Amino acid sequence: MTIRPGARGPGSSVHATTVHTAADATTADSVSRLTSELRSRGIFHCDTRMTAGVTLLLPRMPGTVMFHAVIEGRCSVTVDGTTTRLEPGEVALLPHGAGHAISTGPGETVLLESAPRRSLGGIVERLELGSGPLGVHAICGALTVEHPAAPPLPATIDPLVVVPSRSAVDRQRVALLADLILEEADAAAPGWTDVTSHLVDALALRAFRHVVLDAPPGHGWWSALREPRVAAAIAAIHDRPEVHWDVAALARVAGMSRSAFAVLFGEVTGDTPIRWATNYRMRLARAQLAAGATTSSVARRSGYDSEVAFRRAFRRTTGVTPGSVRRSGAPPG
Repeated sequence: MTIRPGARGPGSSVHATTVHTAADATTADSVSRLTSELRSRGIFHCDTRMTAGVTLLLPRMPGTVMFHAVIEGRCSVTVDGTTTRLEPGEVALLPHGAGHAISTGPGETVLLESAPRRSLGGIVERLELGSGPLGVHAICGALTVEHPAAPPLPATIDPLVVVPSRSAVDRQRVALLADLILEEADAAAPGWTDVTSHLVDALALRAFRHVVLDAPPGHGWWSALREPRVAAAIAAIHDRPEVHWDVAALARVAGMSRSAFAVLFGEVTGDTPIRWATNYRMRLARAQLAAGATTSSVARRSGYDSEVAFRRAFRRTTGVTPGSVRRSGAPPG
C-alpha cells in the first residue's frame, strides 16, 4: 500500500442509563478517540541536508517507524528494490523499520553509521552531505509508535508508505512544523531538545495516522476504525476502563443486539468484547505499576474493590505478578 495523489466490582454489569448510545458517539468521534491514544517516542531525529548526487544508506531498525519529511528539494527512497520519488511536503514512512536508501541522484554513497552527524543535543542531530547545490532538505528519524490496545500493525502493511502532499496547504503544514523544529534547534533555548522532539514526533505521528486509517484488513484496533459500531464500543471501554463491562452494555453502546454485536466484534477484532476490555484494563494497569504506582491504587483505578482479586486477575491476564512489574519497571509488552 503506497499512498499517493463510576468503578464497579469484577463481574458487575453496567446499567443502561450509565452508557452512551451509538447516536451519541459519531464515527468521527470514536475514531478520533482511538487514534488519540497513539503514543510515540523518538529514537533519533535528524535535520538532513544532502546536495545533488548523494545516496544515504540507512540500516534496518526493527521495532521502529522510520520517516523522511521533505521540506525543500526532491529525493527518492528505495526499499526492497522499489524506488519512490518524494516531493516537497511529502512524508515517507517505513512502518516496519526496513533498511533503505534515500538518494538525490547517482554519485557518492554514504552509510548512516559512518556519516558525519553533528549532535545538537539530546536525540537531535544534523547531517550535511555533499558539496554543491542543495538536493534535498528533510526532517528524518525513527520513533516507536504504540497504542494501549495494540497488537502491532500487521505485516501486510507495505514496507514503504508515502503520505502525499495533495495541495499547497499540505506543503505549508509540513513546512510550518519543520520551521518550528529548526527554529528551536537553532535558538537552543532552555528545554529546546524536548520541544523539538515533541514537534518531530507530531510531524511523524500525523503522517502515521494515514497508515493506520488505510491499513489493510486484519484483527486489531485499526480495523475497528472502519466499523463505527465496534469503534463506539471500544471507545467506551477506553473512556471508562474501570468499568467491568458486559456484552449487553457494550451492545447498547453500539446500538445492536447482544448476539449480533458479539459476532461483529469478533469478526473485526479477533477477540471477545470482555477479553478486549480486560486486556486493555490490564495493559493500563501494567503501565501504572511500571511507573511506580502502588498495587492498591492501581487496583482501585482498575475497578477492583479487592486488591487480592486484582492480583489474581492481573496474573491470569499478563502471566506476571503486579509486584514483579513494579520491581522491574517493565512497560507493557
